[in-house]
Amino acid sequence: MEILFGFYGKRGSNTVPDAAREFHLAQMQLLFCYNSEMRRVPDPRYEREVEAAQDAGFICHLLGFEDFIDGLEEQSLEFVRPASHEVLLYRGFMFRDWEYRKLEAALRMRGYALFTQPDAYAEAHYLPNHYAKIAHLTPPAAWSEGKNLAAAWRAARTLGDGPWIVKDYVKSAKQKWDSACFIPQDVDRPVFERICLNLLEYQGERFERGFVFRQFKPLKRIGESPYGYPLNEEYRLFFFRRQLLVAAPYDREGGNETDFSRFGEIAQSFRSEFITIDVAKAEDGSWLIIEVGDGGVSLLPPLIDPTMFYRALRARLDAPKADSAPGFTVTPAGAWPHRIHGS
Repeated sequence: MEILFGFYGKRGSNTVPDAAREFHLAQMQLLFCYNSEMRRVPDPRYEREVEAAQDAGFICHLLGFEDFIDGLEEQSLEFVRPASHEVLLYRGFMFRDWEYRKLEAALRMRGYALFTQPDAYAEAHYLPNHYAKIAHLTPPAAWSEGKNLAAAWRAARTLGDGPWIVKDYVKSAKQKWDSACFIPQDVDRPVFERICLNLLEYQGERFERGFVFRQFKPLKRIGESPYGYPLNEEYRLFFFRRQLLVAAPYDREGGNETDFSRFGEIAQSFRSEFITIDVAKAEDGSWLIIEVGDGGVSLLPPLIDPTMFYRALRARLDAPKADSAPGFTVTPAGAWPHRIHGS
């Protein structure tokens, strides 16, 4: 599909007067990634989202993610036409914090303000930046900077004898559960280092900052993925303007939970107004936060239909601030979405 590009306008700064903020948010536009081989069409992973967003009334633009991180800024932003004080919500692949800051500056020169500013993006994107906000609801964590395995070993040992989950500052390699993610209890150091090296190899040049270790907590298991990692009763919650927008099981197999009000206070504590919180039910019935992420770079779970997502976003933007439109939860296939009142 070839998308309808945004309209022309004048270049300007991203300083939007407070009195006009609500108007500009109501007119918010979206920025997606284009297909690196066919630059005038969305990347296949976002094609359905672009179509759904346009159907919901959003103006959409395309950005070249790979071109941008390779330093081809002008080429990557060729289809982002100059504007004046327009707000852009990014939906695409993960930028490093300094790349995102560079993107914000480039868009500002074209007359756009990113809805999520760089400091807010970095806070939600990197676990060490927000761990203190969720420490009481998430498994204990420790981390080291860089790729030094001795420092990684010392960090992990502060959590006891394991078992642990290892990831970088942003994400794990759970598709490689036994070889690059799960570290067994009482593991010897050579095996520990081999698993960490496997993670480094898997993440490649996009390895983020350092190693993060989490105490492994038994979760309510509902199956096993084709890759061998456990499927648990886990949900992804999208918060927009610090209120729950959409929630659904993380995988196609999932539970029927619809009450996520307990996590609203966490969303309120973040600078960003667009985040995801992944939560899971533990074996003992308690709830844990698995991770927090930037909403712009978090994939929609398979049970969230893009049409529903962007209609919910449109309704939230169109609603008066004091009376925001309710969010939705989605239960496993065959069930209707459930409206969340007072979200």
